[in-house]
Parts: sequence; structure tokens; C-alpha cells
Amino acid sequence: MSEYKDLIAPAIKNGHARVLQQELVPKHRVAQLRHLRWQVLHAPENRLILPDCVAILTTTGNASSFQPAIFIGENWPEQVFLPLSASRMLVGTTNQSANLDIDGFNLAAASCSFSFFVSSRNTEDIQQLAPSIGTYPKAHALSEVRTTLESLHTPHDKTQNAEAKPKSGAPANYPVSFFSCANQKTAEEVPKTVNVLVSALGRNMPLQRLDGIIFAEDYASALRDLDRGDPNLRSLAPTESAQEIGVAMAPIIIRQGQIRSCVVCRGWLVTALNQQEDEAAFLSSLYTVANMLGRVAFNDLFDSSLPGVLLKPYPAQNNLDRFLYPYIDDISSTYFACRVSAGIYPEAETALHELLRSALERLFTEIPKARLAYRTDGDLDKFLSIMMPAISRLLNRASAVLGHIDGLDRELLENDGLSIVLQQYGLRAWLDVYQRDLNAMYDRQGLWVSVGEFVALSRHVERLMWQLGAIPWETAEGQLRIDMPIAVDHLALEKLFRQQNHDDQLR
Repeated sequence: MSEYKDLIAPAIKNGHARVLQQELVPKHRVAQLRHLRWQVLHAPENRLILPDCVAILTTTGNASSFQPAIFIGENWPEQVFLPLSASRMLVGTTNQSANLDIDGFNLAAASCSFSFFVSSRNTEDIQQLAPSIGTYPKAHALSEVRTTLESLHTPHDKTQNAEAKPKSGAPANYPVSFFSCANQKTAEEVPKTVNVLVSALGRNMPLQRLDGIIFAEDYASALRDLDRGDPNLRSLAPTESAQEIGVAMAPIIIRQGQIRSCVVCRGWLVTALNQQEDEAAFLSSLYTVANMLGRVAFNDLFDSSLPGVLLKPYPAQNNLDRFLYPYIDDISSTYFACRVSAGIYPEAETALHELLRSALERLFTEIPKARLAYRTDGDLDKFLSIMMPAISRLLNRASAVLGHIDGLDRELLENDGLSIVLQQYGLRAWLDVYQRDLNAMYDRQGLWVSVGEFVALSRHVERLMWQLGAIPWETAEGQLRIDMPIAVDHLALEKLFRQQNHDDQLR
């Protein structure tokens, strides 16, 4: 850290020097304002308000619609209004004359304000402006969200076979519910953002089976109390561990005999979705909801291609497949969801890398210890209860990373920190094979003819078991066996026996 500290002060100094050598105001912005005719107008009775965006304007060709001056972009202003005080206004116009409609300006200024305006009076007409605060920024943000989402590559943009494209679309009607996490205003605004997201993604994904979206302060209770429509479906609980805390889920439910999906999210996502000015938090939360919608679409695709299969145990042809399949149950939907939502928040890759790195380190730290314990206690079930969920977790985290980078049309760099860790554990080449298999599954969406196409991915469970010194196989009689060559733990066992002998001598 001392090396970085020595670099920080000169870097700051040099940065300030570079800025001061440049124009402090963009040349294009100067040109936008210079062509206007400027004058100061007076308003009687100190009636002008000051919006928190400071200045508002109209643009060429849209003279009747006001917007905060900071949103002008590359457009040319037609009129600019900047209150200097409660009684004086700086006005820039493209023509010779300027008229000041105080009531009209105050309403426009309140609408363009993000969260407040300043007034020298607290009269009834001023109080009536309060409900208008934020109207334009919210509408502008929704417009920007829609534009951004519609520019993304959606899952079927790159589908090579046109027959694979299922009937996509957004649901005609679905509730967005808030459990102790939103006031009335927020409960009215957030669904607008959610609707933009659902509508945009629904252009190329089947979202008609979305049953609803729930935001809940008590996330665990919302999952536990969710009416899944079938008593045989297990109750739900959030992911909560020292390493990970789940923030959203898209569980399957049954409504009138049809498989549908409901999205359940932690309540704090509502705050980020309602404050678009914090772009990173907003896009991260939007990405989370989009990821869940990807799972909704995957469930629809799977059930439409293979009806009657989704909620039934896989009728495996052999005991080995029956043993392995549960541990790859959700990797396909994870890959799909991360791939279709990647463009909304590409920066999520950093967190996904970290989750995979953590899963790798836990796998190769905890399993050797558990395997060594098995050498002494002979409890195979105990060992498998530790190893198999850890393998499943690693496969899930890897599918999330691969789905994300495939969604962004890029590759995992060889000198990337994650690639180096994978190389250390002897899994870098395996990840390329895993990526190829997941991509092949994705490309066949809507053309799946057998659940066997997904079962084939269970070979990656075997591959990781081999890496951990456990070899699953099936005898000619159909008996499942798991061999663990003792040579794998030769050095660790020697060390253990020497320690035991030393302890015995001390006694």
C-alpha cells in the first residue's frame, strides 16, 4: 500500500494541472448558449422559485416542453430560464423579445426539479406546486431506461435457427406488490420502471407467464408465505450464509394448472429503483430484476418445449445419472438469465468473478479436509453431503460468469485474475468445455426435444468429482459406487499418523 500512497499525491497534483490547462466549460456548451439573446427580466411580488436543477430550457423544435438544462445534450436551446432571485430572471432566447409567464415558469421549474425547489414565500399557490416535483426527471429516466433496454441484444437476436424463436411478449397484466418497503408515491413510481423493463425484454423473451413481482422488507417471510398453488412444492427460504446473501428469487408457482413464475425481491431494491440519480445502484437493481425475468422466460421455454417435465423427477435410465442430475438442476437457467441481462449492467461481472473465485477456494479448501475425515470415520454420506453441494455451487457460479461474458460478446482473458486461479486448480481448460456446452444448450432454446439434453451437462459434475479425488461409477448390476484412491491423501494421512503417534507417546 505504501507504493500507492507515494503515487497518489503527484497523481492528484498532475490531474489538477491538466484540468486547469483545458477549457472548464465544453466548447459545444458555450456555442449552444452564445447564440441566444440574453436579458434580465423582473417579476413582481418575489414570486419566482429556484428549482434544484438551477436552470430550465426548451429546445429547437420542442419549444413547449421544458427540461432541466443539464439534460440538453447535443440539442440547441430555444429558451433558457435561470432565476437570479425571487424577483429577477436571466432569460436567453433566439428571438428579440422574451415574455415571462411566472405561473407557467414556476410549474415547469417544479416539474423539472429532482427533489425540491426554493421559494421566498410559502403561499397556497407555492404549496400546490409540491406534487409536481420530479415529474420530468422521472419521465426522462424512464425514457432513457426504455431506450437503453431496446438497444440491447436480446436472447433471440443471435439465434441462428429462426424456428427456435418462441412466441415472445410481456404479460397483459401482472401485479407489482410492496410489503412494508414503499410509501404511496414510491409504490406508484417503481412499477413504471418495472413495466418499462418487462415490456422491453418481452419483445424477444416469453414473459407471459410472469405472475407478479413482489418487493418485501421481510424477504424470508415473503418467500415462506408465497402461495405456490401446489402443496407438493417445497417451501422457500433465502440464501443466507457467511459468504452470500440472496436478494431475489423467481420461484415456480401453479395457477389454474399452468406453470408460471413469480419474482420476489428484497425490499431495499425499491430504494435504488426509485433513485435513478445513483446510476450504479439503479442499474444494479434493474439488472437484478432483469436476471429474475430471464429465469421466468427460461421456465416458460423449458415447459413449452418439454411439457410436463419441469416439476417431475428426472426418470433416469441409470443410477449414476439419477445421482448426478440434481446438482446441475439450475445451471441452465442461471446461464440463460445472466446472458440475457448482462447488457443492462456489465459491471456485475466483477461480483460474479468474486463469487466464482470464492466457490473455487471453498471447494478446494473444505473438500480435502472432508475427504481426510472420511478416511477415518468411513461416513460416505457425510462426505457427499459436503462435497456435492459445493460442486453444485461452483457449477452455478461458473455458469453465471460464462452467461454474463457470452451476453457481452467477449471472452475470459488468459491473464485475468480468475483465469489464473482456475489454472492453479487445474480447471482452466475445463471451463472452456463447460462454456461450449452451455452455449450449445442456449442456442437450442425452443428446440429441446428431451431432458437428456440437460442431463448431458452432468458430466461436468463428474469432472469436478475426479478433480477432488472421487470417482463415481456404476457396476454391471446397477449399483452406484464412488471410489477414492488412497494415494490422493497419501501425504496428508502420513502427517496425520505421525501426529497421532506423537500424541500417543506423550500420553
